[in-house]
Amino acid sequence: MEKEKLYNELEKRSYDKEGMLPICSFSDCARMRIECEGEEDWFSREENPALYDRVFENYHNEHDSESRLSHGLCPACVEKHYGLTEEELKE
Repeated sequence: MEKEKLYNELEKRSYDKEGMLPICSFSDCARMRIECEGEEDWFSREENPALYDRVFENYHNEHDSESRLSHGLCPACVEKHYGLTEEELKE
């Protein structure tokens, strides 16, 4: 997914259908997952710190005390920590 499209989608909707913010479980990563037009991508704070913080803050403000994070593993961390590619994980 091209980054401009990803950034635009993050601005509009940063949480999934259940109202949870999907985020990578590894604390050294914390990438946010975003789905756009059937594609999935992961967004890290290093890519655009201001946007990442704004998305996180907007999500928290919208959901107030009901904020829920949905923890998963991004493909980069699966490969880094477990040595598996995304294709191997799907098998």
